Amino acid sequence: MGKTADLTVVQKTIIDTLHKEPLLNHRKRQRRLSWAKEKKKWPVAQWSKVLF
Repeated sequence: MGKTADLTVVQKTIIDTLHKEPLLNHRKRQRRLSWAKEKKKWPVAQWSKVLF
């Protein structure tokens, strides 16, 4: 541990990451929204069975 990172390396890594394909494309966003809407009215008892 205790390693340091050069500022330019960190900046380049961040910039490279931002220019990649989005993690959630349109289809994945729609599926996630649909899932959330289905679960919106779940009672606490049902959520307590979900393992994250």
